[in-house]
Amino acid sequence: MQLGNMLAMAKKKPLMSALAHTASLDLVCGGLGLILSLTGVCLLDLQELYGTSIGAVSHLITSRSVGALIGSVIGGRLFDKYQNPLLIIFTVALMSGTYVFVPLSANLYLAYLASFVNGIGLGAFDTGSQARLIKLWPANPGPAQHFYHFCFGLGSLLAPLLAQPFLSKSSEAHTSSSHVVGNHLFSDTPNAGNSSLDRNSSIASATTSGTRVQYAFLIVTVYLAVGVAFLSVLYIFESNRKQDVKDSEKKTEDTAELPASDIRFSRILMCLVGIYIAAYVTMECAYGLMLTTFGVKCDLHLPKATAVYLTEVFFLTFTVSRVFAALVAQKMSPFGMLLASKVILLATFAVLSLWGSTSSTALWVGTATSGIGQASLYGAVVSFCADYVVVTNTMMSVIIFTDNFGAMLAPVLVGPFIADFPMILMYLCLALTIALTVMTFLLYLLTKKREKQNVGKKPEKEANTCELSTPVEHAK
Repeated sequence: MQLGNMLAMAKKKPLMSALAHTASLDLVCGGLGLILSLTGVCLLDLQELYGTSIGAVSHLITSRSVGALIGSVIGGRLFDKYQNPLLIIFTVALMSGTYVFVPLSANLYLAYLASFVNGIGLGAFDTGSQARLIKLWPANPGPAQHFYHFCFGLGSLLAPLLAQPFLSKSSEAHTSSSHVVGNHLFSDTPNAGNSSLDRNSSIASATTSGTRVQYAFLIVTVYLAVGVAFLSVLYIFESNRKQDVKDSEKKTEDTAELPASDIRFSRILMCLVGIYIAAYVTMECAYGLMLTTFGVKCDLHLPKATAVYLTEVFFLTFTVSRVFAALVAQKMSPFGMLLASKVILLATFAVLSLWGSTSSTALWVGTATSGIGQASLYGAVVSFCADYVVVTNTMMSVIIFTDNFGAMLAPVLVGPFIADFPMILMYLCLALTIALTVMTFLLYLLTKKREKQNVGKKPEKEANTCELSTPVEHAK
């Protein structure tokens, strides 16, 4: 009897360990949402702090995006070469240690540097954490992936509430707005160029109460430091509990042990998934970035305050739907979720392409259903990929890189044209939805004769090796 109880407890420990590691990654992912959203919310206050133009301050976002691209590539290589949880802890510490200097640097160029280094940590963490989630839950990574992205959205929604008490009280405080779309932040304020420099003094003089956004950035820094502490405690606990720690530093040579046909299949699959992610993120960011402008410029000519609420409806349904996606993923296959999302999006953007500019009802309802349809795409396609290949950190870095590329592409495709031709937004989203539907069926044709690599696996057993085993060991 006593032996039976001990065996039962032994089986529960790996599951509890996997849950604890998942919770720690989700905790930090919420911090990513705070990082990206808070910068946009505080953009005018950062302009006040550095005495420059909105256009110049907005390059803090650009520098972080470039850093994230580089970080995703570096992270993919490092996490595959050194399967060590300390690397994830280091990336979170890097984000925590640099973010506080965004408002506290001696000049704007040092703030650019702090934001760039912060982006490197962010991109590397996003790469390593998503690959790690797949290794923690190889039998069904879908729910964990969806909840991970939900935590990001939750952090981005909470950022304005965090910043509000510390913002300066200015008569011009609401002349710009910023939004987090997916894992990316954009500002609706156009680049004012050199003319903004001439107005710096007038903007600063309009402030009746000085900014204190440094405290908001400090709170996020402390929050991330708590994440570092949580991850460190888990690492120490696992190191004491497990003896074979040398496996965590073993270089992964997963493709060398695969047949040529499997290597070719993996490369084709990752190429398709990369293109899919880039197209999806382009659609997601274009819609979230330009929706307020569309509401003002379309035939409805909504007031800007109303158009901002239109954007908030999209963010709300997008974020909440990720919770439901995590629940549905336990019962529905990733491919089923991809198909269901395409049906919703095809119907939504077909209606919006016809009546989005003339019918207020169509625009509001279509915006809500668009958020629902887009919410599960990212997590579902990554989970679908994990069903057929062992997703290494290098592979995940490809996904994160194409993710950031799509985000940078969105403003270029829509921004220059939306003022004169607002319907370009709806036509682009419809075209991208059709392209995503075609790619979904290409993914099906590519994988229909392949056996899922996680069939028959038990999550509890795999969680037992999740901490220190390499992707090759999971494949075995």
